[in-house]
Amino acid sequence: SGILFHVQLFMHRNIPKFNEAYLKGHEVNFRNGILDWFLDHFKLDMPREEGKRAFLFFVDVLNSRLSNLLQTGKISSSLSTVFFEVIRDLQSLLNAYTGK
Repeated sequence: SGILFHVQLFMHRNIPKFNEAYLKGHEVNFRNGILDWFLDHFKLDMPREEGKRAFLFFVDVLNSRLSNLLQTGKISSSLSTVFFEVIRDLQSLLNAYTGK
């Protein structure tokens, strides 16, 4: 339900209060270590502010994919499956970019 709540906030980011809640939620996640996990998992050596932007890009991609699947009724797999697909896609993109 937490993921679906964030997807709803994401889908309505054009409403200032929803956007504010969306970003504040991520700040809580940053304080709880998600940014450290993200930077470590993807082996990103960058300043924290750049890391935050990279993480928000990742989460926006995840939320866009989930939003599309939910709106079209085409979500046939678990939310965790979609999450891990986005992780694999980002890892593939990073590997292609770095030549690994």
